Amino acid sequence: MPDPDLGGGREAVIDASIPPVFSFRAHNAPLGMVFLRSDNQPEDFRGDALVALHGSWNRSRKDGYKVVALHWSADGSISSRDFLTGFLTDEDVIGRPAELTEAGDGTIYVSDDYANAVYRIVPGGTQTLQIGSRAARSGGTAAATVDQRLVAEDPRLIARGATAYGQRGCQECHALSGDGKDGRVVLAGLSARYDSSTLAEYLARPRQPMPPVEDADARNALAAFLLDRPPAQGKTL
Repeated sequence: MPDPDLGGGREAVIDASIPPVFSFRAHNAPLGMVFLRSDNQPEDFRGDALVALHGSWNRSRKDGYKVVALHWSADGSISSRDFLTGFLTDEDVIGRPAELTEAGDGTIYVSDDYANAVYRIVPGGTQTLQIGSRAARSGGTAAATVDQRLVAEDPRLIARGATAYGQRGCQECHALSGDGKDGRVVLAGLSARYDSSTLAEYLARPRQPMPPVEDADARNALAAFLLDRPPAQGKTL
């Protein structure tokens, strides 16, 4: 489509141009892009392009804030499907994907320059991780006691807690959901017995063999993240 100010006299160039096969919504701000090449990727994602949509800043209603997978069909057409979401909830931004890379073993890393975090995605993983007022919206007695100050006023603290959870290897002994049949302790429904301060105190002096969280900022972030879990179904902390 010719620019009304600059298109005049360039008709030959315009006629020879190739129209886009796929386009993003206005102000989605696609930044990082990587093609998935590892043989360890699920077959239906292998060869797809992951694109980090940084998200809009000047739309009346926010849009973007996710990672999408672009899939090429045999006829050359491109379709898009969500790959990593949860950064935007009811106009509340808790993260902005920026860059992506794929390691040789198929591990995908996504940087978030809003939450100051890097997310690690492993092929074949089964964990579903949702950050940001999930427990507060899920209903039930336990959800009603979530520390609303942490959830509503500082969602980035929750995102930092999720990062600390992974960095400390908490998933080896604990699960964020499930019934506890695999022997791991389910860290859900904690808001029924803790608030942010009492949970942070527990993390400083937990029951053995759990190691203490010595850094106060990490304790507060972990407490905010763990209190944002839905009600538990299995063995809990």
